[in-house]
Amino acid sequence: MGRPPSKASRDTRSAILDAALDLFAERGYHGASIRALATAVGVRESALYHHFANKEALLDGLLTAAVERRARALEEEAALASTGSLDDVLGRLAGWLSSLLESPAERKLLRLLVALPAPSPSSSPASSKDNGDRFGALLDRPKRALAQIHRELRRTGRLRDDVEVDVFIAALAGPLLLAGPLDDREAAPSKRFVKQHVSLLARAFAPDKKPRNR
Repeated sequence: MGRPPSKASRDTRSAILDAALDLFAERGYHGASIRALATAVGVRESALYHHFANKEALLDGLLTAAVERRARALEEEAALASTGSLDDVLGRLAGWLSSLLESPAERKLLRLLVALPAPSPSSSPASSKDNGDRFGALLDRPKRALAQIHRELRRTGRLRDDVEVDVFIAALAGPLLLAGPLDDREAAPSKRFVKQHVSLLARAFAPDKKPRNR
Protein backbone atom coordinates (compact mmCIF):
# COMPACT_ATOMS: atom_id res chain seq x y z
CA MET A 1 0.00 0.00 0.00
CA GLY A 2 1.35 3.41 -0.97
CA ARG A 3 1.87 6.19 1.47
CA PRO A 4 -0.96 8.74 1.82
CA PRO A 5 -0.40 11.98 -0.07
CA SER A 6 1.46 14.67 1.83
CA LYS A 7 -0.17 17.90 2.92
CA ALA A 8 1.75 19.75 0.19
CA SER A 9 0.42 17.33 -2.41
CA ARG A 10 -3.14 17.72 -1.13
CA ASP A 11 -2.77 21.51 -1.14
CA THR A 12 -1.51 21.47 -4.73
CA ARG A 13 -4.40 19.25 -5.82
CA SER A 14 -6.87 21.56 -4.09
CA ALA A 15 -5.29 24.63 -5.73
CA ILE A 16 -5.53 22.94 -9.14
CA LEU A 17 -9.22 22.19 -8.61
CA ASP A 18 -9.90 25.76 -7.48
CA ALA A 19 -8.13 27.18 -10.53
CA ALA A 20 -9.92 24.72 -12.82
CA LEU A 21 -13.31 25.79 -11.49
CA ASP A 22 -12.47 29.47 -12.03
CA LEU A 23 -11.19 28.94 -15.57
CA PHE A 24 -13.90 26.48 -16.61
CA ALA A 25 -16.58 28.88 -15.38
CA GLU A 26 -14.93 31.87 -17.04
CA ARG A 27 -13.84 30.37 -20.38
CA GLY A 28 -15.90 27.20 -20.63
CA TYR A 29 -14.61 23.66 -20.34
CA HIS A 30 -13.14 23.57 -23.85
CA GLY A 31 -11.83 27.13 -23.64
CA ALA A 32 -9.56 26.48 -20.65
CA SER A 33 -6.26 24.84 -21.60
CA ILE A 34 -4.04 22.71 -19.40
CA ARG A 35 -1.28 25.31 -19.90
CA ALA A 36 -3.55 28.08 -18.62
CA LEU A 37 -4.53 25.95 -15.63
CA ALA A 38 -0.90 25.25 -14.77
CA THR A 39 -0.07 28.96 -15.07
CA ALA A 40 -2.99 29.92 -12.82
CA VAL A 41 -1.79 27.51 -10.13
CA GLY A 42 1.87 28.41 -10.58
CA VAL A 43 3.07 24.91 -11.40
CA ARG A 44 4.49 23.19 -14.45
CA GLU A 45 2.18 21.23 -16.72
CA SER A 46 4.02 18.05 -15.70
CA ALA A 47 3.11 18.73 -12.06
CA LEU A 48 -0.53 19.15 -13.02
CA TYR A 49 -0.48 15.85 -14.91
CA HIS A 50 0.95 14.23 -11.78
CA HIS A 51 -2.40 14.90 -10.08
CA PHE A 52 -4.80 14.60 -13.02
CA ALA A 53 -4.30 12.50 -16.15
CA ASN A 54 -6.13 14.96 -18.39
CA LYS A 55 -8.67 17.79 -18.40
CA GLU A 56 -11.60 15.39 -18.18
CA ALA A 57 -10.12 13.93 -14.99
CA LEU A 58 -10.02 17.48 -13.64
CA LEU A 59 -13.69 17.96 -14.41
CA ASP A 60 -14.54 14.66 -12.76
CA GLY A 61 -12.48 15.70 -9.74
CA LEU A 62 -14.56 18.87 -9.42
CA LEU A 63 -17.80 16.90 -9.65
CA THR A 64 -16.64 14.28 -7.15
CA ALA A 65 -15.81 16.98 -4.62
CA ALA A 66 -19.21 18.60 -5.20
CA VAL A 67 -20.99 15.27 -4.73
CA GLU A 68 -19.21 14.73 -1.43
CA ARG A 69 -20.10 18.20 -0.11
CA ARG A 70 -23.77 17.88 -1.02
CA ALA A 71 -24.11 14.30 0.09
CA ARG A 72 -22.49 14.84 3.49
CA ALA A 73 -24.70 17.82 4.25
CA LEU A 74 -27.92 16.07 3.23
CA GLU A 75 -26.99 12.83 4.98
CA GLU A 76 -26.56 14.85 8.16
CA GLU A 77 -30.04 16.30 7.59
CA ALA A 78 -31.40 12.80 6.98
CA ALA A 79 -30.04 11.73 10.37
CA LEU A 80 -32.04 14.58 11.96
CA ALA A 81 -35.26 13.96 10.00
CA SER A 82 -36.87 12.00 12.85
CA THR A 83 -37.01 15.16 14.98
CA GLY A 84 -38.91 18.40 14.56
CA SER A 85 -42.03 19.37 12.69
CA LEU A 86 -42.48 19.33 8.92
CA ASP A 87 -41.80 23.09 8.96
CA ASP A 88 -38.54 22.47 10.85
CA VAL A 89 -37.27 19.84 8.42
CA LEU A 90 -38.25 21.83 5.33
CA GLY A 91 -36.74 24.96 6.86
CA ARG A 92 -33.40 23.25 7.44
CA LEU A 93 -33.33 21.85 3.90
CA ALA A 94 -34.32 25.15 2.29
CA GLY A 95 -31.81 27.01 4.43
CA TRP A 96 -29.03 24.63 3.36
CA LEU A 97 -29.88 25.01 -0.32
CA SER A 98 -30.12 28.78 -0.01
CA SER A 99 -26.70 28.87 1.68
CA LEU A 100 -25.35 26.74 -1.14
CA LEU A 101 -26.60 29.28 -3.67
CA GLU A 102 -24.82 32.04 -1.76
CA SER A 103 -21.44 30.40 -2.39
CA PRO A 104 -19.63 31.85 -5.44
CA ALA A 105 -17.84 28.52 -5.95
CA GLU A 106 -21.13 26.63 -6.06
CA ARG A 107 -22.57 29.16 -8.51
CA LYS A 108 -19.56 28.71 -10.77
CA LEU A 109 -20.04 24.96 -10.67
CA LEU A 110 -23.70 25.24 -11.64
CA ARG A 111 -22.83 27.62 -14.47
CA LEU A 112 -20.14 25.23 -15.68
CA LEU A 113 -22.50 22.26 -15.67
CA VAL A 114 -25.21 24.11 -17.54
CA ALA A 115 -22.70 25.18 -20.20
CA LEU A 116 -21.17 21.74 -20.75
CA PRO A 117 -21.77 20.69 -24.37
CA ALA A 118 -23.17 17.33 -25.35
CA PRO A 119 -20.55 14.78 -26.42
CA SER A 120 -19.89 14.44 -30.13
CA PRO A 121 -21.11 11.27 -31.91
CA SER A 122 -17.49 10.24 -32.47
CA SER A 123 -16.66 10.31 -28.77
CA SER A 124 -16.00 6.86 -27.35
CA PRO A 125 -17.33 5.82 -23.92
CA ALA A 126 -13.76 5.39 -22.73
CA SER A 127 -12.70 8.90 -23.72
CA SER A 128 -15.83 10.96 -23.05
CA LYS A 129 -18.62 10.55 -20.51
CA ASP A 130 -22.14 11.58 -21.35
CA ASN A 131 -22.80 14.90 -19.62
CA GLY A 132 -26.15 13.49 -18.58
CA ASP A 133 -24.20 10.93 -16.58
CA ARG A 134 -22.25 13.75 -14.97
CA PHE A 135 -25.47 15.44 -13.86
CA GLY A 136 -26.72 12.08 -12.63
CA ALA A 137 -23.58 11.50 -10.61
CA LEU A 138 -23.86 14.96 -9.11
CA LEU A 139 -27.45 14.34 -8.01
CA ASP A 140 -27.56 10.63 -7.16
CA ARG A 141 -26.27 10.56 -3.57
CA PRO A 142 -28.01 13.80 -2.57
CA LYS A 143 -31.27 12.48 -4.06
CA ARG A 144 -30.93 9.28 -2.02
CA ALA A 145 -30.51 11.34 1.14
CA LEU A 146 -33.58 13.44 0.26
CA ALA A 147 -35.52 10.24 -0.43
CA GLN A 148 -34.58 9.01 3.05
CA ILE A 149 -35.92 12.25 4.55
CA HIS A 150 -39.10 11.88 2.49
CA ARG A 151 -39.63 8.31 3.75
CA GLU A 152 -39.08 9.35 7.35
CA LEU A 153 -41.56 12.23 7.10
CA ARG A 154 -44.19 9.95 5.59
CA ARG A 155 -43.51 7.16 8.09
CA THR A 156 -44.06 9.50 11.02
CA GLY A 157 -47.20 11.06 9.56
CA ARG A 158 -45.73 14.51 9.03
CA LEU A 159 -46.02 14.33 5.23
CA ARG A 160 -49.03 13.48 3.10
CA ASP A 161 -48.99 9.92 1.77
CA ASP A 162 -49.79 11.07 -1.77
CA VAL A 163 -46.69 13.26 -2.08
CA GLU A 164 -44.24 11.32 -4.24
CA VAL A 165 -40.52 11.69 -3.63
CA ASP A 166 -39.83 13.38 -6.99
CA VAL A 167 -42.57 15.92 -6.30
CA PHE A 168 -41.16 16.49 -2.80
CA ILE A 169 -37.67 17.20 -4.16
CA ALA A 170 -38.79 19.32 -7.11
CA ALA A 171 -41.21 21.42 -5.06
CA LEU A 172 -38.56 22.05 -2.42
CA ALA A 173 -35.61 22.84 -4.67
CA GLY A 174 -37.21 24.20 -7.86
CA PRO A 175 -38.41 27.62 -6.63
CA LEU A 176 -35.13 28.24 -4.77
CA LEU A 177 -33.08 27.40 -7.85
CA LEU A 178 -35.25 29.58 -10.08
CA ALA A 179 -35.06 32.46 -7.61
CA GLY A 180 -31.34 31.94 -7.17
CA PRO A 181 -28.50 33.63 -9.02
CA LEU A 182 -27.58 32.93 -12.63
CA ASP A 183 -24.36 34.88 -12.26
CA ASP A 184 -21.62 34.95 -9.62
CA ARG A 185 -22.48 38.56 -8.79
CA GLU A 186 -26.22 38.13 -8.29
CA ALA A 187 -27.83 37.72 -4.90
CA ALA A 188 -29.16 34.41 -3.60
CA PRO A 189 -32.84 34.08 -2.60
CA SER A 190 -33.68 36.40 0.27
CA LYS A 191 -34.42 35.06 3.75
CA ARG A 192 -37.95 36.38 3.37
CA PHE A 193 -38.41 34.41 0.15
CA VAL A 194 -37.06 31.22 1.74
CA LYS A 195 -39.29 31.63 4.80
CA GLN A 196 -42.41 32.17 2.72
CA HIS A 197 -41.50 29.27 0.43
CA VAL A 198 -41.13 26.91 3.40
CA SER A 199 -44.42 28.11 4.91
CA LEU A 200 -46.37 27.51 1.69
CA LEU A 201 -44.71 24.16 1.10
CA ALA A 202 -45.42 22.97 4.64
CA ARG A 203 -49.10 23.84 4.29
CA ALA A 204 -49.31 22.04 0.95
CA PHE A 205 -47.49 18.93 2.20
CA ALA A 206 -49.02 18.62 5.67
CA PRO A 207 -51.49 15.75 6.13
CA ASP A 208 -55.14 16.76 5.89
CA LYS A 209 -56.54 16.50 9.39
CA LYS A 210 -60.13 17.06 8.28
CA PRO A 211 -62.22 14.03 7.43
CA ARG A 212 -62.85 13.81 3.71
CA ASN A 213 -66.35 13.52 2.28
CA ARG A 214 -67.02 10.15 0.71
